[in-house]
Amino acid sequence: MFNFTNGLPMGFGSQMLADYFQPEPSRVKGRRNEAVETQMRYLYNMVYSVYDFGLPKGWALNIFRFFLFRMGSIGVVYTRKFGWIFWPYGVTKLDWQYQPAVIEVWNEHLPKAQTGIIGVNAGIVRIMDDYGGLEDLVVEYAEKLAQCDKSVDINLMNANVALAAYAKSKKDADDIYAAYGEATTGKPMVVINKALAEEPIRTLIDSPKQNFMALEMLQARREIVDEFLTKIGIRTANYDKRAQMSDDEIRQRDGESKALCTIILENIREGFDALNKISGLGLSVTLRNEVTEGPTPVQEGGE
Repeated sequence: MFNFTNGLPMGFGSQMLADYFQPEPSRVKGRRNEAVETQMRYLYNMVYSVYDFGLPKGWALNIFRFFLFRMGSIGVVYTRKFGWIFWPYGVTKLDWQYQPAVIEVWNEHLPKAQTGIIGVNAGIVRIMDDYGGLEDLVVEYAEKLAQCDKSVDINLMNANVALAAYAKSKKDADDIYAAYGEATTGKPMVVINKALAEEPIRTLIDSPKQNFMALEMLQARREIVDEFLTKIGIRTANYDKRAQMSDDEIRQRDGESKALCTIILENIREGFDALNKISGLGLSVTLRNEVTEGPTPVQEGGE
């Protein structure tokens, strides 16, 4: 993200602070609570599954993917102490195309901030043209999934049918409780005072079956997940069952599922290629075919 007040892109620390304190005025937008964070973790793992990285020995894949996809880009610079390292960076100089020309990387294990000149002793790996990450996309779908889960939990709780019975005295109430307890434990016959049967037992919530929407909410959740998977490049089961889909619909689905991951792959490879020329690190990235292509579609009449 660029901060044009000083003419330079926002540094790592500034970006973290901006994301943390960003106002969310919409009342219908889910809060960044524990439920949303749980869904974000689940969705980010799906994103990670699309790409197969080849990194140098000693580079932690989990931290590399964490910063790359969440922050959008990561700096790679040569240091005397550790050799080539990757880490979040700040930009200190731009070229005439407003691309980073000089960066700084700092870590408490380094003796001082390391200055890197792009194309000489440093490079940047990014996933999007604007150097942005996938946090906005993941948060959007994580909030929807969290809302679905909350709705399902509430609906399942409301499905517990509560009964109401009329009693004229505490003794009658105790007798009704005792009779209900015997009936619910499987006793084949329960004998009660005739007077207690004059008032019928009824449910507190009318037509509980009509108010049961958990199955519809679970289906909606599945569709939300399918939509997210399509955006990041994973073919879902719904899209592989193509017996009733036209050729145009098939091409549209394929285009949707490949659009974003293709751009991300191209940008990562561009950064890796530039770094390999000056470092010999042998960085590589490919798409996992079993994720992006999926199983062979079953056509109508096929086995």
